[in-house]
Amino acid sequence: MKSSFAAVCPVVGEPASRPPRPAPGARSAALPAGFWRGPAGTGGEDATSGAELEGMPCPHCRERAALALPAGGGWCAACGGLVAPGGEAETICRACARPHGTAAGRGRPCAGEPEESGPVAGERLAARLRELIAERFDGMREPAAERYVAAVRAALPGTAAGPVSFVASPEPILLALPDRSLVLSTGLVRTLEDEAQLAFVLGREESLARHGWIARRYRGEVARTWSFWRRRDEGPLADAIELSCRVGFGTEAEQLADGEGLAALVAGDYDPQAGARALALLDRASRESGRFRLSKLRSHLLGRSLADAGRPPLARLNREVYCRAAGPLRDAAR
Repeated sequence: MKSSFAAVCPVVGEPASRPPRPAPGARSAALPAGFWRGPAGTGGEDATSGAELEGMPCPHCRERAALALPAGGGWCAACGGLVAPGGEAETICRACARPHGTAAGRGRPCAGEPEESGPVAGERLAARLRELIAERFDGMREPAAERYVAAVRAALPGTAAGPVSFVASPEPILLALPDRSLVLSTGLVRTLEDEAQLAFVLGREESLARHGWIARRYRGEVARTWSFWRRRDEGPLADAIELSCRVGFGTEAEQLADGEGLAALVAGDYDPQAGARALALLDRASRESGRFRLSKLRSHLLGRSLADAGRPPLARLNREVYCRAAGPLRDAAR
C-alpha cells in the first residue's frame, strides 16, 4: 500500500542530519494512503503552496530545511518542527492533542479540551478505530506473539490490560487506542532487539494513556464534527490515527513518556539502558513516519538519567525469549 504523507517529528530545536528527500511525485509503500485528507480550515490567502514552503526557513530553528506535506503545511528536516500551511510554527496542543499555530489567529485553531465520553460512546469509538486500522493496514494474526506482548505489558507496574494486534508495515509504529488496545507494526518488532526494549516502548504508551493524551486526541476528533455518529463521517478519526502514527504527541508528552518508560523498566527489573538503546534504534529505522524521527537525540538525554533511575538487581534483557516470540513477525518484516 502507498502513502503520500511525508515524515514529521515532534522533537524541535535540535540539529540532525537530513533524511533523503523523495523524488517529486514519489509515493512510499511504508504506510497506507487514505488517512490524511488535509488540515481543516487551510487554504485562502494565508495558505502556502508546497512549492513555496520547500526550503523556507523553519519557524522553530530557522534552518532552511522545511519540507512540504502533500496535504498542506510541512515539517523541518533539521529539527522536526511542525510548520503550518502559512509558514508559522505549529505545536501539539496540551488541551486538544492536535497541532495548531502558536500565534493567535494563525494556523489551525485549538479545538479545546473534549468532554469525557460515556462508556457506550467510548466502546463505539474504540471499535470504529480498530475497523479503520484494519481497513487501512494489512493486519496479521500471530496469537502466540499477541499473548507474549500482552504478558510483558501486564507485568509492568500500573499498566492496564487490553487486546494486542499487529499490522504489516516496515515503519516502526505503535498505537494505543482509548480502550487500551495496542497495535504494533512488524517494523517495530523487527527493530527492537530484546524484551527490555519492548517493555520500554510499552511503558511509554502507558504513560501517554495515563496522562490523557490518547483519549483527548480521539475524543477531540469526534467532538470536532458532530456528523461522525450521525453520518459516519470517519475522516476525523482517520486523521487522528494518521497524526498518531506520523507525529506522535509533541515534545513535552514524548519526553515525559521517555522518563516514565525508563521508570517502568527499573520497576520491572529490566536493564534501564535498554530504553536509550530502543530510541536510537527506532530513530534509525524510521523512514517515512516521523514519530520516532530524531529520537536518537532523546536517547542521549535519557542516557543521562540512568544514574538517577538506578539499576535493579536483575537488569534483565531477555533477548532470546524476545527473538523466539517475535520470530514470525520479524521474518514477515523482511
